[in-house]
Amino acid sequence: MFNIALAEAAFVVLLIATLAITWPRVPWTVLQYGAPVAMILAPIAFYPFSRLVWLAFDLALRPVVPNDLAPPSSS
Repeated sequence: MFNIALAEAAFVVLLIATLAITWPRVPWTVLQYGAPVAMILAPIAFYPFSRLVWLAFDLALRPVVPNDLAPPSSS
């Protein structure tokens, strides 16, 4: 979930920046073909970062307790 959201947020930021910088001569053809390629490659590139964000989110919602760090009991 975080990986897709991070990739889409990056796409939106880049799209708005491209529109703002190149207005009124927006390169629509480049955006038409470049955007799908970027949306396919972005989740692959952002995988390590999205996993880190997910782990931070998990730790924020479920903090580590002493029992989590204890060695497993051998019964």
